[in-house]
Amino acid sequence: MSGPADTEWHGNDAEAEELKRALNRNCQCKYDDFGSVSDMCVVHKALLKDQRFLDGLLFVKRMKRQFTEAERKSGKKWHSI
Repeated sequence: MSGPADTEWHGNDAEAEELKRALNRNCQCKYDDFGSVSDMCVVHKALLKDQRFLDGLLFVKRMKRQFTEAERKSGKKWHSI
């Protein structure tokens, strides 16, 4: 990606690897004949330029883990409406 990132990753290495795998599955960047990015996808733009988006993504990921663990310990199943 061209240019420096305006964001900083506050997660751990495992979370970074998981994010990279998700990004690789969903990236829609366009490349020119030389392999350079000619049109950066919205996800890459958000990750590189929007700290609040990046922090929110990490927060939700961690909260999901906590809720899932609490649900498993309680033996109850939550159903969405």
